[in-house]
Amino acid sequence: MRNYRSMFLAIGLMIGHAAVAAIGSVVDFTIHMFKCVLDCASPYVWRAIERVKLAAVRVIEKLKPVYRESYLTAGQSLDHRWRSC
Repeated sequence: MRNYRSMFLAIGLMIGHAAVAAIGSVVDFTIHMFKCVLDCASPYVWRAIERVKLAAVRVIEKLKPVYRESYLTAGQSLDHRWRSC
């Protein structure tokens, strides 16, 4: 009976090792493919980000006069507080 227990233990360890190796290789393959996809898609992503940044800068440029006018007319200047110190 003792021989069978050690044999079952050895078989179980081999099956466990094979399962861990298989899962590891699947994970490694998945990570490799994900890196390849990112490398291929990165130029397109950077172009899209550049377009968004350019649009944001244009919107800010259009809003500067509005903010400048509201700053001058709404009394938000803090210069008089600094001069009194």
